[in-house]
Amino acid sequence: MISSKTSFIALIGNPVSHSLSPIMQNAALQYLGLDLIYIAVPCKDEDLELVLNSFKKINCKGLNITIPHKEKVFNLCSEISPIANKLKAINTLKLNSEKEWSATNTDVEGFIYPLKKLNLTKKQSIVLGSGGAARSVIQGLINLNFSKISVISRNKSSLDELTKNFKNQIEIHFIINEDNLVIQVTDQGKGFDKSKVEIPNIDEKLGSDYKRGWGLKLIEELMDSVEFESSRSGTTVTMTKNKDDN
Repeated sequence: MISSKTSFIALIGNPVSHSLSPIMQNAALQYLGLDLIYIAVPCKDEDLELVLNSFKKINCKGLNITIPHKEKVFNLCSEISPIANKLKAINTLKLNSEKEWSATNTDVEGFIYPLKKLNLTKKQSIVLGSGGAARSVIQGLINLNFSKISVISRNKSSLDELTKNFKNQIEIHFIINEDNLVIQVTDQGKGFDKSKVEIPNIDEKLGSDYKRGWGLKLIEELMDSVEFESSRSGTTVTMTKNKDDN
């Protein structure tokens, strides 16, 4: 029964009206006999700092963070766990001894918990999306020793961040935008200097055993733009084909 001594935990996001978390969490809290309630609080981007500071001053025992705040909440926490730092996403806050927010991410453990009993070593997977939740899923798949993780996303900027975050642990296939298709291929070879690759003469190369440069030429002929990033640890080729309105 709720009383003047009852504390609360909240889900912060926008929107949250669709969330089933209050139903599940309150059932668990009641079963455990804890004097706590769980509520969902809609919060706009511009109100996030105000809401977090306000909850410090009242009887709030902790917070769950959902979209769109999993990444934006970073600058409002005094302590961030190693896993949250790696994923660049936060989903759980609690007040520390100094009454400041301490942050972590439980998505990875939550994702892999029901999968641990399965033998998934060396399996392959496809992840749809490249946001905060995708980072957690990818880390979970890495922890489960998947041999190949491919990502499909519509957002190039978040996909680029994902690539940097996991370096060569994932392979990016393509991004579908409204006005173009972006194909991004990453390998783990020794890299090369594109400026030193000779543009091939088709007539001369047809009878030659050395046909280096054909792949680059075909890519540049077929795509509207091609970008190369190469180092000793691998090469990333980003190819863009614009939509033909005709």
